[in-house]
Amino acid sequence: MKEKKPFYKKWWFWLLVFLFLLVMGNMNTQKTAPAETTPVAEATTQEEPQEEKDPITAIIDEQGFSYSDLDVIQTDSGLVKISLHYDDTSWDETAFCRECMSDYINICSKAYQIEGIEKVEYYVFVDLMDAKGNESKGKGFSMCMSKSVFDTYNWENIKYNPDSYKQIESDAEIYIHPGIKSQVDFSKMFYQG
Repeated sequence: MKEKKPFYKKWWFWLLVFLFLLVMGNMNTQKTAPAETTPVAEATTQEEPQEEKDPITAIIDEQGFSYSDLDVIQTDSGLVKISLHYDDTSWDETAFCRECMSDYINICSKAYQIEGIEKVEYYVFVDLMDAKGNESKGKGFSMCMSKSVFDTYNWENIKYNPDSYKQIESDAEIYIHPGIKSQVDFSKMFYQG
């Protein structure tokens, strides 16, 4: 009589083992596949959403000057009020006023291209020191010019006119702190001759 082979030596047994392992392998792959993609999904959801800046703040940031305490208020009547603290501590009065005015002009040249903006008020606060050595934060410079007046100027050519500040002062509302204004050479506000 022929001896029976043990079941683990039969071909169908090994076929079943192979199929069983194949099925189990697929099940493990299906379980680990979502786990591998989950961290990628979590990483994208954990990123902080970038706040979209209002257009005026973006224009100010393009200027590249050193400031803090920025406040931009835009009204329904087309008025934009910008106030900030000028953080640069090494400046002379003429350079400070020239830079503030240039920043205002650069801001307005882009802001007035935005529909609905008719007037830009610009307030620059600085750290001031009185004759007794006391420091305080105060308004150092402010300027306001309507879009209709702003558009009458050829800002590219203004730097060739040493008397340009006088004309701008008559067309715009300009405030310069008295302690700063007393030291400003207004013929050099724009003129680079």
